[in-house]
Amino acid sequence: MLDAAPIEIYLDVENEEEYRLRRDTLPPSRAEGAVIEVAGVAKSFTLHNQGGVVLSVLDGAELCVAAGECVALTGVSGTGKSTLMRMIYGNYLMQFGSIRVAGIDIARASPRAILTLRRETLGYVSQFLRVVPRV
Repeated sequence: MLDAAPIEIYLDVENEEEYRLRRDTLPPSRAEGAVIEVAGVAKSFTLHNQGGVVLSVLDGAELCVAAGECVALTGVSGTGKSTLMRMIYGNYLMQFGSIRVAGIDIARASPRAILTLRRETLGYVSQFLRVVPRV
């Protein structure tokens, strides 16, 4: 675990602008030397084809991975493992919290910065990768 004081994440906000204002007050980094740093991440999906039901997938996810460290995300189906990986990779936006990869804030990074990060630092193979499409 980290020796640093816990980071405060604001989950009870009225709107996106208030969240952004509060997010800007978060410290730049929690862990010295972390390559991947996830702090207080929340994500939900709205199921529009099911009457607008909101499905909360992650709430307050925390992860810190140092250079050279080997980590496995394990758990039963539906616990948010793939969603977390997609947010770290920059495919999904988080609703709250912070994700940094190699010091780059994924939520604030430009598309070009994300592409450079993917090309030079981060790799991701989806569990649904198919080399040959289904026929």
